[in-house]
Amino acid sequence: MDYAIVRTGGKQYKVSPGQAFDVERLPQAVGATVELTEVLALDREGQVTIGTPLVEGARVVAVVQDHGREDKVIAFKYNPKARNRVKRGHRQPYTRLLVKEFAVGEAAEAEPAVAETVEAKAEEAASEPAEAEPQAQAAEGESTEAKSDGA
Repeated sequence: MDYAIVRTGGKQYKVSPGQAFDVERLPQAVGATVELTEVLALDREGQVTIGTPLVEGARVVAVVQDHGREDKVIAFKYNPKARNRVKRGHRQPYTRLLVKEFAVGEAAEAEPAVAETVEAKAEEAASEPAEAEPQAQAAEGESTEAKSDGA
């Protein structure tokens, strides 16, 4: 059975071709191809390759199937004597990927990797002109009262 262990979003996943799995939210659109280049281990036709720390030239090609949010997690704080009750909820966003294939030593496809897309967005944000400095709101003619010592 072919499988790979990949790292994305600070987590590690064991994946096989044809398997769908959820990762931390990625910026790609539904239907886009994603290449996961951080492959820690790879098993192809019984031949296991362990990376140090990554397998050289290995990548996992996947397609974005869906974006969604996990079930709500409730955080409830309760202090009975102070009548203090705080209820908060959180839904973690995720991206569902479908693994197409494992590629080793082959040239990268035309689709950019996740890291390259994030870097491109950061460059776009940096190239936008900075906002003008806020102007002083003190108008002419306003008097400022000096503070007096009460002693």
